[in-house]
Amino acid sequence: MIKHYKSCIKRSRFLAAFLYPYSTNILTLSCSCVYTGTKDDTPNELIIRQFQEFLYPLDQEDYVSFYTDGSRFDLEDYIGTGIYAPSLNLEIAHRLPSGTSVFTAEAWALLMTIKIICNRNISKAVIFSDSRSVLDSLASTRSDLGNYLIYAIKYQFSQATSKNLNIKLVWIPSHKGISGNERTDELAKLGAARGDRWGRACPCGDPHQDINHIIFYCPLTAPKSGKLISYIHNFPDTQKNIFSLLKNPNPKLIRLLLG
Repeated sequence: MIKHYKSCIKRSRFLAAFLYPYSTNILTLSCSCVYTGTKDDTPNELIIRQFQEFLYPLDQEDYVSFYTDGSRFDLEDYIGTGIYAPSLNLEIAHRLPSGTSVFTAEAWALLMTIKIICNRNISKAVIFSDSRSVLDSLASTRSDLGNYLIYAIKYQFSQATSKNLNIKLVWIPSHKGISGNERTDELAKLGAARGDRWGRACPCGDPHQDINHIIFYCPLTAPKSGKLISYIHNFPDTQKNIFSLLKNPNPKLIRLLLG
């Protein structure tokens, strides 16, 4: 049965912590909290008011707000993730392979969001997540964390920092009436139930959907295009532009495009 999952499994000869530079391992990503109380019966109105007070100065400083979530679909083994950025009209609902944990779904959504921020060069962004476990893991310097996505998030965050992109991580309580969190929860459930549903942008969040972006630039698809990219580079003047080759494609190019 494992053969059905081979294409989905992350494989490496190294422990997860050693897939990235040492500076990534020791990086601690702290987060803020919208609500610091401990009572589950806190009225939604109070939490919403505290959230609005927290969000107001960020809006005034032109921060772009993102919301992320992961969700399991009822009792089925379907896991979905949601990403929502209201000011960008960006909504992503994505299904992850069966057997994926909710922790991994939450981490995957956070990683994809940081990649979107980097791809769009958003100078100031705030990411709201309701996953304490993922955020706590990001604040740790432990090298024995089993989920490689934690280290991938740290690495992507360091890449954003090197581009002078300011990203804030914020924990918010779930199911307390915060509209962005509620919408992201809907998207995560939609992804789990029905599979991928993307907005008008590329799945990675970039507004471009043309074939050059998919082959050369998209962080979701470009890593799988190695053979195709190597072949394209054999031709002069392509400059990461496949359109000239498509005017008179040869059989090998067609085979590579079709996978």
